[in-house]
Amino acid sequence: MLNTQTTNSLPTAEIITPAAPTSVPIGTPITFEGRGTDPDNDPITAYDWRDGSCGAGGTQLGTAALLSNIDTSTWSIGDHVINLRVTDSVGGPSVCDTVTITILPPPIPDLTIVSFTVPASFTKDTAADLSGVVRNSGGVTTGTGFSDNFTYRWSTTDPWQEFALKPHPALAPNGTVSDDTTFTPDRTGTLYLQYCADATGALNEGAAGEANNCLQRGPFNVTDSTSAKTATINATPCIIPSGSATCNTLITWTSANLRSPSIKQYSTEFATAASNNTGVTRSVTRSAGSPSDTFSVSDGATTIDQETVTPVCTGGDANWNGTTCDTGGPVTPGTPTLKASPRIVEEGKNTTLTWTTGGVTEDQCILKGGAFGSNGIAAVDGGSDQGGTIDTPVTANTTYTITCPAGGSSASVRVEVIPRYFPS
Repeated sequence: MLNTQTTNSLPTAEIITPAAPTSVPIGTPITFEGRGTDPDNDPITAYDWRDGSCGAGGTQLGTAALLSNIDTSTWSIGDHVINLRVTDSVGGPSVCDTVTITILPPPIPDLTIVSFTVPASFTKDTAADLSGVVRNSGGVTTGTGFSDNFTYRWSTTDPWQEFALKPHPALAPNGTVSDDTTFTPDRTGTLYLQYCADATGALNEGAAGEANNCLQRGPFNVTDSTSAKTATINATPCIIPSGSATCNTLITWTSANLRSPSIKQYSTEFATAASNNTGVTRSVTRSAGSPSDTFSVSDGATTIDQETVTPVCTGGDANWNGTTCDTGGPVTPGTPTLKASPRIVEEGKNTTLTWTTGGVTEDQCILKGGAFGSNGIAAVDGGSDQGGTIDTPVTANTTYTITCPAGGSSASVRVEVIPRYFPS
């Protein structure tokens, strides 16, 4: 008998999509497409997609030629070998075709230091500008805020000391933030600086992400300052109007190389700028217990320069009644007055001389006679005071004279001496 039975040829399975190994983050849908061909032209009647191994040992994903949007949210992280087997109408199974799918961890933020700019040198007690830029190199937003910081240390074995903390809101992928600060070394020596993103650890960046969060600079040799600290403070005359005890003065100042400038009226700070050439108006009130006020420029607790302001009445201190100024009428500029009390004294005892300058504000008035000699003494500083009093001993009949060059005028008073009385 003639045997007409033929041998069935096995079909071939082919994965069309994805055609090559592919990596996707966990949860990303994947589409699989395959096809089968048979050398005997038998139709393909079954498709079997498996994860892990071919046939019953693997996890079945589907039984169609096209599997659309397969959910990977429950897949494990790592490599998955996907197998496709086809079967023809005669029941012949193919050899499996495979493709590897790598499931990646979910994307996380990754803060990276882009730049950290510092000066080339540092000087003790001198502020230096620092700046830095941070980028989110991760594929997702940080989701929450974070803080960058600047730190320093004087040795590689010392702990880092924070001197500036910079908070920021959530940062989008590829977004950047900039930080600026100053650092003032308080000593000489070897200095190290560090700039860190997410210094407080608010974000989960993974081990690789955390590794690029900080950038160091140094060592730097901090030298001592060779520039002296200088300051000058000035005040305009403070003239009290009639009926008042208060006047205004304009305070101007300049300084150089001060670490912590402090401008004070007595002990009250009213400015911290290193210089002010325009001026700040300050009010000064005269009283019996406080005839003047002091303005100063300090560096921390050290006073560099000061100016004493003595309020005076319009027309001179003879118009001060102990509470307010009372001009009592106009005064001719440059026409001084001079009084003595008492005008008759026992030998060697004091008389009190009281004078006004008639509004002299630029030149000195000179008081001569008796203990003041022929050269005399300055009876007024034209920049502030315009009159005053002085006690002086009298040993002989004396004529005292005050002369004001600005007005070319003078005034005199004579004091008589009587023998000193000694009771028997």
